[in-house]
Amino acid sequence: MSADLGNLRSAYLACVPVDFITGAVRERYVAQVLIMRLQLAQRATYADQFDFACEVIEYVKLPEPAVVTQFEISRHSRAS
Repeated sequence: MSADLGNLRSAYLACVPVDFITGAVRERYVAQVLIMRLQLAQRATYADQFDFACEVIEYVKLPEPAVVTQFEISRHSRAS
């Protein structure tokens, strides 16, 4: 469990998208999310037990920017 919390903390600190999978009886939702807030608390009575809460937002990858070639620039400038 502590390795999982370490991975969660690393993803939070690096601000990188992680896979988020949730499921109900018949439906399943898979997305990538950014961890916006992470709170950890260790239980005083049990050495290896932790409580955690995290706030996530869905990560949407931006489209690649359009690439304009020199040919297109020359063609456009001649048409004007």
